[in-house]
Amino acid sequence: MRHPEPVADQSSGTLWRCAGASVAGLHHAARGVECQDAIAASAWPTVSQDDVLVMVASDGAGAATFGRTGADVITRQLTIYARRHLLYGGEIHDLTLETVTQWLFQIRNTLDACSRKTTGRLADYAATLSVAIIGHTHAAFFQIGDGAIVVALESSPWQYGWVFWPDRGEYANTTYFLTDRDFASNLHFEMLKISVAEVSIFTDGLQDLLLSYQTHQVHQPFFRKIFLPLRNKGVLEEELNGELANYLQSQLISTRTNDDTSLMLASRL
Repeated sequence: MRHPEPVADQSSGTLWRCAGASVAGLHHAARGVECQDAIAASAWPTVSQDDVLVMVASDGAGAATFGRTGADVITRQLTIYARRHLLYGGEIHDLTLETVTQWLFQIRNTLDACSRKTTGRLADYAATLSVAIIGHTHAAFFQIGDGAIVVALESSPWQYGWVFWPDRGEYANTTYFLTDRDFASNLHFEMLKISVAEVSIFTDGLQDLLLSYQTHQVHQPFFRKIFLPLRNKGVLEEELNGELANYLQSQLISTRTNDDTSLMLASRL
């Protein structure tokens, strides 16, 4: 299994604490294939004294030859675009569907350029994406494909709800990707005037475990428990990354899903 890389890249002065891990599923591990997921989280105080969190997760398609590369490019570039927007005076509430779509077109062009150097097929870099950009009073979320974003508000910190329900494709076990020709029609975007206390992003390897398809709700007990260590400021975030990786590799998870699994958590409580 691929050793998880640190998820957090934090500057001093932020109230956010972040942790996360990605591990290869049993099918990939048995074939010596690395995890196809990529995740990143960063938090910093902006020039306007907002306390901003940016979280990005991308899941490379299992059938895509360079799905992991696609996920890496998407995660890295979306983080860069978000930071650039905010560090150069932009505000979260300035973000629009048009701005986000422009970012994604630019990333898709980057993936297309990569494909021309290898197989010539853009679909070989297929990957999903889930993004949260959160400040004190506003939060922007956007997503293509499956996986999910879960949040708890400052007004009700123990109540967790999803932002977008996982988007499944026309056929079983399929979804949508940034590399699709009509990706913009499958892009979900929300700009909300809310104060978020905690947020989690996870890829599709965990969605059947953490979401109830019968009630269309989040499994509340899981998130109430999993966030507790992150609230303990005496525990280093690097330790939490390792604990999350061990949890994702445990029999409790690995016997219930064969897919790659990624889980990111952030809290400012």
